[in-house]
Amino acid sequence: MLWLKVYLLLVAAGLGISNKISDIEGGTDDASREEYSANQRLKDGGGGAALDAAQIAGALAKAALEGLTAVGWHESKRVRRQWCSVPYAADGRAARMRLAVSEGVVRGLDSLTPEASSFLPKQQLKMRVVFRNLLMGADFQVRVNRVGAAPADAAAGHAQDRISRAWINAVVNLDSEGLPLNFADFEVDSEDASLIQATNLSGNQYAPIYKAAIKEGLMTLLLDTLSTNVKVKFNQGLQGIKASGNYSQWLKGTS
Repeated sequence: MLWLKVYLLLVAAGLGISNKISDIEGGTDDASREEYSANQRLKDGGGGAALDAAQIAGALAKAALEGLTAVGWHESKRVRRQWCSVPYAADGRAARMRLAVSEGVVRGLDSLTPEASSFLPKQQLKMRVVFRNLLMGADFQVRVNRVGAAPADAAAGHAQDRISRAWINAVVNLDSEGLPLNFADFEVDSEDASLIQATNLSGNQYAPIYKAAIKEGLMTLLLDTLSTNVKVKFNQGLQGIKASGNYSQWLKGTS
């Protein structure tokens, strides 16, 4: 069961939700560069220059994308049925509606692209990968009970969000040879979604509230997919690189 954090009063008031994007500087600062001058000894296939942060981040992203492609998620990823209880205001009182989504599908995961990277002290790599123009669609069911003069209601249909940009900020622990060990941190976030479809709500008095709940609910499901299923593929890709003992298999096309 997933409790989606949907703040309808802010959305209905037109305030929106802004997500602050923390800066990740590319390259390597002087302290990190000095530390890695001794540690960063992996070569491209055993004979090239030492790898930089962008090459390592690109290899990790490529390994993850290969994992997504192997199971068909690069084209579409199904999302299991979810439901939540969403707060809203009715007849001047606090109330809750039930929102359920099923047959959910995420599209656009093949847009995975490394965007920024840098070395950190203590043998770590900081990286950001982005996804663009993601689509999160699902069938929905919403139901509200009678609250004072506000009548009970229910609706069902199909809805779709478009998320123009979502991202993963990750920190990777590296061994003394620069190979990945594990993820020290893995955070997901996105820009605000746009609800581009919500059927069977025309003329419904609750349509604005329903649409706000559906939009935020679908976006939360997308972020949940990135932080769980997609994270699994990143972990599997990382372990594949670690087991191989070098990055050479994943370096082609990453520079």
